[in-house]
Amino acid sequence: MMGQGMMGQGMMGRGMMGRHGMGPGTMDQGMMGRGYQSQSPECQKFFDESVGLRKELHNKRFEYFEAARNPKTTGEALAKIDKEVRELREKIYAKGPIGCWQ
Repeated sequence: MMGQGMMGQGMMGRGMMGRHGMGPGTMDQGMMGRGYQSQSPECQKFFDESVGLRKELHNKRFEYFEAARNPKTTGEALAKIDKEVRELREKIYAKGPIGCWQ
């Protein structure tokens, strides 16, 4: 029988394979993830041209989560903001080359 120190939080606990370990997808993206590797010229152009839309999407998501935590916000108001978020995401996705926007 193994004790807590053998395979519990000791050897294979969160530190090795859990939250901060080498999880799925970390080896192929380099030390700093995909954002720090060189991008294709097409992707770079897309990101440069879509900066305004991406910022608008970020702000709209923030607005949604702030509204969601407000008990006075109605379901209809949340649904409206959610629809705007989806429309922005679809608009950005439609403009980008395949593989540049996930």
